Amino acid sequence: MDTFNFESLNLKKVKKAIDIGCGNGRHLKSLGFRLKKAEIFGVDQLEHEIHKLNNEFDTHVCKNGNSYSFSVQDIRAISFEDNSFDMVICSEVLEHVPNFEKVIAEHNDYKMQLERSDIKIITLDALEDYPDSVFVEDPAITFQDFCIILRPGAPSRFGEHEVFRNEAKNIFEEVFEVDNGKIEGGDILRINDRFIIGLSERTNKEGADELEKILLHLGAKVTITNTPNGVLHFKSDCSLLDDETILQTKKMALTGFFENHFKVINVPEGEELAANSLRVNNHLLVPKGFEKTYELLSKSYDIKLANVNEISKVDAGLSCMSLRW
Repeated sequence: MDTFNFESLNLKKVKKAIDIGCGNGRHLKSLGFRLKKAEIFGVDQLEHEIHKLNNEFDTHVCKNGNSYSFSVQDIRAISFEDNSFDMVICSEVLEHVPNFEKVIAEHNDYKMQLERSDIKIITLDALEDYPDSVFVEDPAITFQDFCIILRPGAPSRFGEHEVFRNEAKNIFEEVFEVDNGKIEGGDILRINDRFIIGLSERTNKEGADELEKILLHLGAKVTITNTPNGVLHFKSDCSLLDDETILQTKKMALTGFFENHFKVINVPEGEELAANSLRVNNHLLVPKGFEKTYELLSKSYDIKLANVNEISKVDAGLSCMSLRW
């Protein structure tokens, strides 16, 4: 459903239009029917939405001579010149833009929760050129006294791994590196000496295969599977509660991957963000605001709650913001 009335607008002179925060493309599809021989652009911060749009518009039946271009971009730094469009749509976007001060508050609370669980915190300097570097889990994983530098799957994150490599050399006994493909830590679930790698838009087979070789060399076990469609990272929809129990969403449950191998607990419908919980020593860190999940898990686990309302607006969760060993 469109959120405004196209019929009230003069579209005859529109030859170049953009929807900023296009989501699933509802307005783009409406424009596709109404405009003729126009350039139509869509940008969104969610990679899976843009991926779906590119697939859908490959077979869009009402092109009317229009051309389409969709890209992953941050609304605060889009790559177009001023005054280069005849029409700009920006609808229902502000509620998805994180508040910077609130993000900092959530991050500080997160660090405090880890410290209360007897975790020693190492805080790296901010990387102003890489705003996603706060999600420090993605460019590296650890095993025993080793660190493995990964290859981020988003162009905006290229370069993070180089900085992290230098930091890791000061902390770990030996540092290995994935040199080919793309792979992010958010797609890697570790269960003791076993690593489960989920292929996704951010992790491809080439990157997963190379990481597997390194981990096998270090004595670990590796399983490569698929992240559910429409999910950014494998661990967006699952987490390890203890050595034999997995918390998962309905999407993950439908894959059947964990069945017959682990005990599973499914998050209640509507509380999917809680699937990215985090075991920290004897505590279980769970996103705040998901009462059904809290009631379900508190029967068996010592729960600590953390607010991720703002950080979740960019598809992030509890596991993203720390690299643990």
